[in-house]
Amino acid sequence: MLKKCLLLTATLSAPLLAAPFEPIDCADDQNLQMEPEKRYQQQKNAHHIEQGGKEAFLKQFTDPEQERVAFKSLDFSRGQYQKTEQGPPFADDLIQFDITPHVTYRIGNALLTGSNFGEFGGELMLLKDNGETRRLAQLNVEDIYRMPFGMVVTSGLAHMSSNAGQIYLINPDFTLTLLYALTGMPRSSYLLPEGDLLINSYVSGTDQKLNHQVLTKDGLLRRVSCIDEDTQK
Repeated sequence: MLKKCLLLTATLSAPLLAAPFEPIDCADDQNLQMEPEKRYQQQKNAHHIEQGGKEAFLKQFTDPEQERVAFKSLDFSRGQYQKTEQGPPFADDLIQFDITPHVTYRIGNALLTGSNFGEFGGELMLLKDNGETRRLAQLNVEDIYRMPFGMVVTSGLAHMSSNAGQIYLINPDFTLTLLYALTGMPRSSYLLPEGDLLINSYVSGTDQKLNHQVLTKDGLLRRVSCIDEDTQK
């Protein structure tokens, strides 16, 4: 009886182990057409100390719960902005960061920008051509895409024992809704020829193995396997 149970278990498990996820052709991202509204560039974060001015800086924050940080657009065409924070508690200094995001996406008279500095954080920003600059979320942004159902952001972090990834939907009012948790931090992502979004996530933060998930044009997320793993960057 035991042998029959083991044989039945092995028989049922074999096809599941052989092909647990749908195999797809993971097209080479280097040969895919770039979204015309999107721009990639070298990410930078240059900071310097602004001596004095902390008292005047803090006066603009009337809400005691408001975060003491201010943003200013530097170069709208590249999505560059300046972030100002207060310095050490017993000094009258300010710390200013001049940030060049690694990805920008033009939407009308505004830019969505994304930065990712690993364990030191990242930001999803909204910059308008009139100078308005707003932080939408503190995220390690991997990329930004326009899907048929709306704009989405892929993000995540793998650091020490943690490894997590997410997909967010950017609502019309620029608030964010968490759509899905990914299997891990996305290493890369790109649109497939049919319009679905392929996301390649780390299995763990300590190796180069990847899990693959597809966000479909209808907004569904499913696991897949790549026919040719060599196509992954």
